Amino acid sequence: MTSNPYRTKRAVWDCGVNKSPGPDGFTFGFYRHFWSLIENDVFVAIKHFFTYGVIPKGCNSSFIALIPKVPDANLVKDFRPISLIGSIYKIIAKILANQLVNVLDGIVNEVQSAFVARRQMLDGHFIINEIIQWCRSKKRKAVIFKVDFEKASDSVRCDYLDEILSKFGFESKWRTWIRNCLCSSRGKWCEDNINTLVNVLECFHRAFGLKINMSKSKLMGIHVEDALIKQAAAKLGCLTLRAPFTYLGLKVGGSMSRISEWQDVVDKVKARISKWKLKTLSIGGRLTLLKSVLGSIPIFHMSTYRVLKMVLHELESIRCHFFNGHGRSHRKASWTKWSTVITPKEKGGLGVANLYTLNRGLMLKWSWRLFSYLNSLWVWVVKAIHGEDGCMVRGGEEQSQYDALTDLIVGVNLLPQTDRYAWTLDGTGEFTLSRFQRILLLHFLK
Repeated sequence: MTSNPYRTKRAVWDCGVNKSPGPDGFTFGFYRHFWSLIENDVFVAIKHFFTYGVIPKGCNSSFIALIPKVPDANLVKDFRPISLIGSIYKIIAKILANQLVNVLDGIVNEVQSAFVARRQMLDGHFIINEIIQWCRSKKRKAVIFKVDFEKASDSVRCDYLDEILSKFGFESKWRTWIRNCLCSSRGKWCEDNINTLVNVLECFHRAFGLKINMSKSKLMGIHVEDALIKQAAAKLGCLTLRAPFTYLGLKVGGSMSRISEWQDVVDKVKARISKWKLKTLSIGGRLTLLKSVLGSIPIFHMSTYRVLKMVLHELESIRCHFFNGHGRSHRKASWTKWSTVITPKEKGGLGVANLYTLNRGLMLKWSWRLFSYLNSLWVWVVKAIHGEDGCMVRGGEEQSQYDALTDLIVGVNLLPQTDRYAWTLDGTGEFTLSRFQRILLLHFLK
C-alpha cells in the first residue's frame, strides 16, 4: 500500500470536524476549510511516514485529559484518561484503518460483534438476552461470567502483536507501520489516542496479553442456588450479579414488557431536558434539539426491544411539551399540532421522527439481517433456539396454514390508503346513523 492524495483527503474527511485538538492546536474543521492551501504539505508529511516508516518528529506527542465517567466524580477510578494527539498522527491512523477494515471481516472471529463491517454491537447483547430467556423457559441451569478487562493498551506487547500480524499474512512493511504507530522510540507502549486502530486490531490481542479486572467482573446464576454462586465468586475473587443487569449499555435478563423496566430511559430524557433553559430557547432551537438529542437518547433501546405503547406515549408527551416550551404541569397554547410535528417534511410536517414508527422499523431490521447475514453468530444462536426460520412460523400444521395464507394474499393489491375500520353491514364500509336506522327498520323492527 502506498499513500496518495485521494487516501489522504478521504482520511481527513472521515475524521470528526470539531474534535478536541492535540498539541498542534488544529481541528479537522481547519484542515477542510484550508485544504486547498495545505494539501501538498500534509501529503508530504504523510508520504514521509509511508516511505520511511517513521512518524515525523513531534507528531506523536499528546495531551492527557481526564474525562469523568460518573456524575460528581472525585476518585481516580471515576475518570477515564484519554490522549489528545496531533492531526498528522490521526490522518496516518485513519489511512491504515481504512485499508485494514477491508479484510477484517475475513480474519476476525465471529465472536467479536463490534468494530467490524456487517456486524453490530447489539449482536452480543441480543445473543446473551436470548440465551438467558431460553435457560429460564427450559429450566436449564447456567452461569454467566461478566468479564471486565483492564485497558488493552497498558498490557498488549508490541512484539506479540507483530507476531500475530505476521501469522495473518501482513507483510513486513505493514507491520512496521503499525509498530511505529503504537510504540514510542523508547520501546514503551505509547498512550496516544489510537482508539481507531486499537478497536480494529482488538481481535489480534484479545486472546493473550489482557489482564482480567476481577474487581469489576461479576458472576450470575440461572436456576442455580445463590450459595453456589457466592462460593464460586469468592474463589474467583469477583462480585455476584443479579438480573436484570446492564450489558453494553442495555438491560439484560429483565422483562421489557413491564413499564417499570423503561423508567431509566424516560428518566434520561427528563434529565436532559432539565439541563436546558426552555425560556431562552427559540422554537427553532427547540426543534433542533428535539431532532438531534431527544430523539437519539432512547435509540439504543429501541433498536433491540419493542417499546410499550404506554412508554412511547410518555416519551412523546415529554417531547411535545418541550417543543411547545412549557413543562408538563403547565398549560400553554401550542404553535402546531404534535401530529404535524412528527409528519415528514414532504407531507407538510416538521420532520421529527415518530418514535412508534422508528421503533418498529428498527425491529424489522433484525428480520432483514436474519436472512441476509446467514453466517453471523447471532443468527446461529437464534436458529438453534427457535428453528431455521428464527421466530417466524415453522413446521407442522402452522407451516401449512402459513403457506395457505400466502397463497390467498399473493394476488391482493393494496390500495394507497391508510388502514381504517370498516362496517361490514353496508357495502360502502362506512358507518352512519341513517344507514344503521335503515337496517334496524328492515331486519329487526318488522
